[in-house]
Amino acid sequence: MTGAVIETIVETVSGKEAVFGQLAEQLASTLPTAAHFTLTTSGEASQFTRFNRARVRQTGQVSDGNLTLTLMQNSRTASATLPFI
Repeated sequence: MTGAVIETIVETVSGKEAVFGQLAEQLASTLPTAAHFTLTTSGEASQFTRFNRARVRQTGQVSDGNLTLTLMQNSRTASATLPFI
C-alpha cells in the first residue's frame, strides 16, 4: 500500500471513531443513571476479485458495518442492531 492509501484509511477510521465516541457520550448523558449500556461496532472495508476459468469475472468493493446498542436496567436487557455504510 502506498502512503496516500494508508493516510486515507487512517483518516476514515479516525472519523468513524470520533462519531462513535460522540454517540456514546450522548447516550451516556441521555440515559437514566440506573441504566447501563454497551455500544459496539463491527464492519469491513475490502476489495475482491472473482475469477472463472482464469479470467477476471467480477471486481468490487465492500464497505458495511453494524452498530449494536444493548440497554440493561433492573435485570432486563434490550438490544438493537443498526446497519451503516
